Amino acid sequence: MAIGLAVVPFIIFPLHLILEGSALVSIVIFNMLSILLTFPLKGPLWCKILWLGLGNLAGSAWNLIRLSLINATAELVTLNFLHFVIGPTIDFLWMVPIWAVGLSVLVSAERRKISREEGRQNC
Repeated sequence: MAIGLAVVPFIIFPLHLILEGSALVSIVIFNMLSILLTFPLKGPLWCKILWLGLGNLAGSAWNLIRLSLINATAELVTLNFLHFVIGPTIDFLWMVPIWAVGLSVLVSAERRKISREEGRQNC
């Protein structure tokens, strides 16, 4: 878990320059959940750090796409109000698929490691 806490500032620092407030908050929440819930799990450390970094990149891409859609529909007052109301909720939609993919990769990496160890013991 300490390694995750050490990696997060290096990931967040460059991202804070391109992200708006609500997206930065959602990425920070994703990072804290990842550190608290993922790093204690069994599995390779490189996989957990890669998952954390790719999750941050996916969150940043999601935010840039959402902001471009907002700018494209800037003349429509109802969509701006809708963005203001449901914008923070939409920011969290990217977390569920990233979390699911990350957990499945982590579990499969751990299973491969266990099967290799069992194969060595049988020889």
